[in-house]
Amino acid sequence: MKLSALSLNNFRQFYGKQKIVFSTSPKSKITFVHAENSAGKTTILNAVLWCMFGKDYCSQNFAHPDQLVNDKALEEGTTSCQVDVGFKTDFPDENGVTEYIMSRRYNQKTKVEKIRLYFKDPETQEMDYYDGDNDIQKASIQYMMQRLIPPGVLKQFFTAGEAAEQTGINYTAFKKSFETLLGMDYIKKARKDISDNRDNFCKQINMGEREQRKFDGLLKEKNSDITRMDELSEEISKKTTEIEECDRKINEADRIISRNDEPKRILEEQKKRERDLTKTDAEIDENEKNIKNWISNNAMSLLFSAEQLHSVNQYVNNADSERITVEYPVNKKLLEALLNRGICICGTKITEKEEKKLREALEQIVQDPKETEKENKSERLKTFVVRLADKAADAQNKINELQRKRVILRNEHAEIRTDIERLGDILAKNQPENITAAENSRREQQRKRAVYEQDKAKAKNDLENAKRDLDRVERELQRLHVPNNSKEVEYADICSRLMRKCDDVIENEIPQARRIAAEKMNVFLANVGNKMTVTFNDENDMEVRNAYGRPQAPGGAEASFIALSFVLAMTEISKERAHKNQKTGNNFLPGLIAPFIFDSVMGVFDETNRSVFWDYIPERSDQMILLLSSTQGGEEIAEDLRNKGLIGKEYYLEAHGNNVDKEIKSQIKGQIRDLKVRDNDVFTKIREI
Repeated sequence: MKLSALSLNNFRQFYGKQKIVFSTSPKSKITFVHAENSAGKTTILNAVLWCMFGKDYCSQNFAHPDQLVNDKALEEGTTSCQVDVGFKTDFPDENGVTEYIMSRRYNQKTKVEKIRLYFKDPETQEMDYYDGDNDIQKASIQYMMQRLIPPGVLKQFFTAGEAAEQTGINYTAFKKSFETLLGMDYIKKARKDISDNRDNFCKQINMGEREQRKFDGLLKEKNSDITRMDELSEEISKKTTEIEECDRKINEADRIISRNDEPKRILEEQKKRERDLTKTDAEIDENEKNIKNWISNNAMSLLFSAEQLHSVNQYVNNADSERITVEYPVNKKLLEALLNRGICICGTKITEKEEKKLREALEQIVQDPKETEKENKSERLKTFVVRLADKAADAQNKINELQRKRVILRNEHAEIRTDIERLGDILAKNQPENITAAENSRREQQRKRAVYEQDKAKAKNDLENAKRDLDRVERELQRLHVPNNSKEVEYADICSRLMRKCDDVIENEIPQARRIAAEKMNVFLANVGNKMTVTFNDENDMEVRNAYGRPQAPGGAEASFIALSFVLAMTEISKERAHKNQKTGNNFLPGLIAPFIFDSVMGVFDETNRSVFWDYIPERSDQMILLLSSTQGGEEIAEDLRNKGLIGKEYYLEAHGNNVDKEIKSQIKGQIRDLKVRDNDVFTKIREI
């Protein structure tokens, strides 16, 4: 990771908006900041810590929120301060992001602290952000930052003044930092989680035979359901194909039929005329039936024609007493005239039964023992004949009407037959030979299609039932912890291999890393002329010995050198591991490469140690930010680093204050700079050289 920029807005003594752009060049890797005491060197260091990690990781004086907002800004009514830190990571995350800006803002009036992590989208090159608006989001951002630089090693990389000396004396801090840098926390947690998972798998493997039998039965049922589903799916596919084939044939028949619209119309008309013929036949039959019924029910009335009735009337009206004899037997001449000339209007002679009825009726009229007078009998005969004539007229009219209708119906019947024969002739000349076959084929294919649709619907229903059965079996299988299951055995074996890997790291890589760390630290100490040596025991505790091999507690410059040697050694180990992981893809133990921020670390070094320090350390860092005062040889050190081409950016802090004892000027890069200015303002100004 490398820091790219630091922006301050009303943060402690830095009034208004001020910014430092850090050098990220691989060669000119140092950003040098000149400043006198109390000007803000430590504030710059703590601004980075506060922004990226929070107040818990700052120096003691910076842990109080009410001291963060600049006093001049508060007087003007501004109650908030903000710090932004831009940085780049060595390796992209899962989304390809490598560039970030961490922002933290504090409002002294509302006592509310807000954080936001901006990132640069690698595709659009636009900035987006994670908003730490609530505790969960804030914890997520903090977790991400702590993965970049674990808090346990912050003091080794971001060193403030005498802290280097204190770190060199504090062996417990060394141990914690050592284990953090080597990923021991991850290894131990991973091993515990893997062990818990393996125990769970082993419990499942050791379950009883009852569960095994139940599992076997469910598995058999599952396989049966799957087979059944495959068969039904195949049947549905087959029926779909058959339905499509029926549709194709139906469409083909429709095309044949549609090309014969005129024959089809003629055929429909012929069928209609045939229906009309059938209807006419029925009406003719009904007409004949009515005629026969009338003849049967009105036989007596139908005996007399108009001529007969006339002659009878003449006979009755003009008869004198000599000609009409009313005595018994009845006048035979009248009876014979009535009977012999009585012919049915339908053209048939009167039946024997009807003749008998007529005789009886006439005899009752003309021969009545109770009636002796001729006039009465003659009158009654006349009345009978008249009444009989009226009935005959009515019957005649009805029969005439029925006969006329019979003629009409028979004519219509003949016309329909003629139309049918004519249409048949036309159809025979115009109808293709295959239209009937096409219609028959269409009906057959429609019948088949209906059957296939039913079969397909049934198969779909069976498939849904099979799916439900399979889902049920799957749920039961998921709830069932299967003993001796191959997957669980495989998972348990994987867990065992991972645990052995963790143990191998703990047993082999960690001791090797301890040995390499001690060797690199001792090389550094020897190069700076320090005769002390360090070792690490099996518990990762550091032991320091003097030139005679006896344990010794270091102090002063020695402690600072030991602390710096430790950081440099771990940095080299991290570089080697990161390079190895990049080539092999093994990120089980991540390497950490972080920038160095040194705040006034030269206070405990004499001139010889300072020279050795600057000859050795910068070459082994990827990025370095130096905050030095003139009393610590800041300009001399800067001049030496400039000559080596190691300084990429250079600034100085111009401190203003009304309680300054005297103005302090310093020559930097050949020019006189005001480092402390006595005036009424109280703030620090960042100026780039």
